[in-house]
Amino acid sequence: VTLVVDVNQFLEKEKQSDILSVLKPAVGNTNDVIPECADRYHDALAKAKEQKSRSGSWLKVTLQEKYDYYYNIDSKESSWVTPEPCLLKESWLMGKEIEDIVEDITADYIRENIWSATEDMLQRFQATTSGPLIRKEYEARKAFLYEQEEHVVKIQAFWKAYKQREAYKRRRQMFIDNIRFIVKIQSWYRMVTARKNYLSRLQFFRDHNNEIVKIQSLLRASKARDDYKTLVGSENPPLRVIRKFVYLLDQSDLDFQEELEVARLREEVVTKIRGNQQLEKDLNLMDIKIGLLVKNRITL
Repeated sequence: VTLVVDVNQFLEKEKQSDILSVLKPAVGNTNDVIPECADRYHDALAKAKEQKSRSGSWLKVTLQEKYDYYYNIDSKESSWVTPEPCLLKESWLMGKEIEDIVEDITADYIRENIWSATEDMLQRFQATTSGPLIRKEYEARKAFLYEQEEHVVKIQAFWKAYKQREAYKRRRQMFIDNIRFIVKIQSWYRMVTARKNYLSRLQFFRDHNNEIVKIQSLLRASKARDDYKTLVGSENPPLRVIRKFVYLLDQSDLDFQEELEVARLREEVVTKIRGNQQLEKDLNLMDIKIGLLVKNRITL
């Protein structure tokens, strides 16, 4: 009677509180009430109560499946015989209904979590009324899976392959349906990447401008020197070398005059060098004669 009255009055309250505080003191086995299922207990009990008709104030409780006990929820009267008049409180859930609902929800919760439960949770499940039966079902199912391990593995492999295939098809279809946008995204990404690389390279050149100019000038000078040596020393120089120094092959009157002037200057330089050499010889002879004269005078 306490279970019936407390639970039904709790469900009729406008302000809901913790239903576990009502169920635990009233049920036969407190382990049947799992805290994680509090919301499930409340929803299931409330739904079952809404489905019952609303009339009367007497509760009829059957004890040991043969004794009827009557309790008036308004006047708090009780009787072992049928009262007159007797309008049963059919809008309330009876004890057996409440216990069945709690037990069913607890059993469903255990079945959902028994495969991933820790050792502590398994001990809690074992302490419930339906725990031994569910544990027996669990062991039977486990033994069956061990016996059919080869087939289970094959089924899992087929199922995983099917899921991967379907995911691949969905992904491929998504690409096909959005190919225009994919191309645009790829082009934008490539453009951004190329711009970033270009700006980075440009900044590097700006930071090393003097070194780059010096390296380029050295390379050009070395290339020009090699090409000129090829032009002068080779009997058949390449066309690119001839094209590069073609202006040297174009002889004009000005070039001829310059060549004559260079030749004249060369002869003049040679003449002066020879004159200097002759003067040096004469000076040396004069020094020798003076030395002899001085020596002779000293002797005399």
